Amino acid sequence: MTYQILAGVLALAAILAVPAAARPEAGTSFQTAEGWHPGHDIRSDVTIVASNLKERIASWAERGYTVWVMGGFRTGPDYISQYPEDGQTTRDGTILTCGPGSYYTVPTERRIQASVDYYLTAVRNGARAVMPEEPEYFAVAGYSQSFKDEWQRFYGEPWQDPASSHDARIKSERLKMRMQYHLIERILQAVQQEDPSVLRVVAHHSPVNYHSWGISFPFDDFARMPEMQEVVGQVWTGTARSACMYRGEMKERTFENGYLEYSSLVELYRGRGKRLWFLADPLEDNPDRTMEDYRSNYEHTLVASLMFPEVNAFELLPWPNRIYGRIPEDYATALGCAFNALREISRMPARRRPGTGLGVLIGDSAAYQRAEPDANNLNGFYGLSLPFVYRGIPVRVAPVERAPDAEYLQSFHTLLASFDYFKPMDPAYNRALAAWVRQGGHLILVGGSNAFNQANQWWKRDGFQSPDEHLLRELGLQATRAGQAGARPVEFRTVLAEEREIRDLSNLEEREIPLPEGLKEGDSVAVRIGDSRQADGWGGMVTRIRIQKGGESEIIRPGTAREAALLVGEQWTVTTPGGGGRFADGPATFTYLFPAGPGTRVFLTIGNQFRVDVAAVGPEERQLLDTGLTRYSFTGMRPEPLPGHPDDGSAFRWKCGDGTLTFFGASAESFARDPGGAQELVDTATARASAAERTSWRREFLIRRGPYVAVHPMTEEVRLRGRYINLLDHTLRPVQDPVVQPGQSRLLRLVEDSLDPQILSASYEATIVSSTEDAMEIRCAGPLGTPAAMRIHTAGRQVESVACVACAAPSGQSVDHRTSTEDDTLYVTFPGSPDGVTVTIRWRK
Repeated sequence: MTYQILAGVLALAAILAVPAAARPEAGTSFQTAEGWHPGHDIRSDVTIVASNLKERIASWAERGYTVWVMGGFRTGPDYISQYPEDGQTTRDGTILTCGPGSYYTVPTERRIQASVDYYLTAVRNGARAVMPEEPEYFAVAGYSQSFKDEWQRFYGEPWQDPASSHDARIKSERLKMRMQYHLIERILQAVQQEDPSVLRVVAHHSPVNYHSWGISFPFDDFARMPEMQEVVGQVWTGTARSACMYRGEMKERTFENGYLEYSSLVELYRGRGKRLWFLADPLEDNPDRTMEDYRSNYEHTLVASLMFPEVNAFELLPWPNRIYGRIPEDYATALGCAFNALREISRMPARRRPGTGLGVLIGDSAAYQRAEPDANNLNGFYGLSLPFVYRGIPVRVAPVERAPDAEYLQSFHTLLASFDYFKPMDPAYNRALAAWVRQGGHLILVGGSNAFNQANQWWKRDGFQSPDEHLLRELGLQATRAGQAGARPVEFRTVLAEEREIRDLSNLEEREIPLPEGLKEGDSVAVRIGDSRQADGWGGMVTRIRIQKGGESEIIRPGTAREAALLVGEQWTVTTPGGGGRFADGPATFTYLFPAGPGTRVFLTIGNQFRVDVAAVGPEERQLLDTGLTRYSFTGMRPEPLPGHPDDGSAFRWKCGDGTLTFFGASAESFARDPGGAQELVDTATARASAAERTSWRREFLIRRGPYVAVHPMTEEVRLRGRYINLLDHTLRPVQDPVVQPGQSRLLRLVEDSLDPQILSASYEATIVSSTEDAMEIRCAGPLGTPAAMRIHTAGRQVESVACVACAAPSGQSVDHRTSTEDDTLYVTFPGSPDGVTVTIRWRK
């Protein structure tokens, strides 16, 4: 597709180099554990220092930075040796780490007080903001003595193994969330009391990421926390590249997943009076990627973050010491140009993105279902969201906890919901959704068969089999789950497990799976593969399946269509194309449903740290297990079956007041697997969109923010009319009518005609000191060791000479430089300095 970006956007005359304290509002930042370093002086508004030492804080403040102080909640081996009960501990006694010697902790009173003391010291040493980050508690943890003690205090009863029942799991994750909230609340209250003028910020990952990674976090409670003023949403390559399923394939989708992550943060904090910052990371934590991998994935996350004009504050990078000196000079220069573009964008007012009234619901209770018993994944969420992203439709990831906020819901015309991957933990959410439908909303409800429906939560206590059934009742349908009123939960038992630490498949061999006794012809057996040592992420891998019956054997390989027909729930795909193996790490599981009967034998070639569970599955229980249909029977008025679907209560439409309910009984995960089902979902959801909204959907993501254009085509190339600079190309060479291919992400700067010379892009902070008919003087300052580069629009003037002079001692010393001209632009590059270099351009008369 081709686009003409209208002329008339105000030119970027200069990037103001004034002290941070004088700026109206900080808009850029970066984080470091070190004191001021000339090679790390990237000229952001804020430095976030991971230390409360007075000398480090002062070293950045003296250079004109506003200094925030951050800190996490991990600890070292000395503390764990003294207080092992304070480590986040898994069922097998493993204390979770983030790399060697960095232990995740339980927020006990002594840990809370230590954190409070840390931040109060930071404030007394000159910090202008505090930023506790990542108060994380993992779902697989919950076995330390400190956690057990807190359970007794909070619930007034002895600790229960979280894996022992659905209700125990829910209690466990609720308590973890409460402990995290209390930790941050105590810190921020203490800082507010010490000095109310100190800004109070919290940094955390997105709802999409924490739920995907099995980390429990009270997002809605944090969004309501009165002591918290600003938030840094931590999305970066390492989170966004997490594999997710679409069209039956599990793989990295960095732009698409990053977009959903950023969206979930925007919707969480929209209209709640807390300024949101976005992070992107030019060089992720993993040190083993190629430089091209780092660069392309950074572009994906950067462009995804810019799709939300509601956000105009950016953490440019974390940890400059792992970036500068390691990356090539051309990448360092390009990063400087991107950072300066973000600085300019941060000076533009935040505004609400127009045009999309389509949302997918998610809830904090997704954390309850990420670990045993019956752990599931977020495939259902991706099944409801990625089909829209891949069509260039800007779907919003909306928290169900905001449903009672009628004003918030009124911004949507269509909502998609599935209680397969989360639960509405308050009946008020269902009542609010029903009221919204009656007022004209279109609710698409998907699935409904999930093991956590068996938990003794409010819907059970109120006489419903599931929260879905309650929602249908609120919408005026007298609906009962068909064929499941007396169905018992599927009960698995463990029949094989590898308890040794084996990570190299040295134990790979064919093993016969003990099947339940008494199987009859027509019965089925479910075989679930998981991870016997969830803490270290080397779970069971299956490389071959063999089914034997009546003297004949069938060999099935992972990754084939035959294997896909047996799968009823899986999180991870084959490791290599062509059927190398299927694996399940951490809380992930995958399940095969085999037809069984007298004489049936099942063999798996399996290795690493596997756990194999089996269950006999009768016809009534099958819906509770597989990704098949949920069906309802009705008393009184019946809804209208959807076209092309049988009239069996598995897919229907129901008019409710001025709005509509559409129900699909297929599981939410099935829409991540089945391309045909995803298209029907999209067609149904977009039917209510306005003509203006439909016009904005172009099968790509494209946004203009001042002279900057961020674009990511999904299916067709995009051609932009006009001249543009690719800001991640260190040459900053203008390109006429650039073409961006599907799957690429680009941040571009429009080259506009102007009456006066102007800076189009610079890798350093660049200030126009003076500009006359005869000359232009620019002062540039930035990190030592990164080549400075500028592209200047000459406004038709001819360059007579260019001189570069150092600002610091020896002041006036000439600095080597190179120049080139292209049409009406001038490119200048030179070795820069944080103390500044003055560039003087003289025009030919």
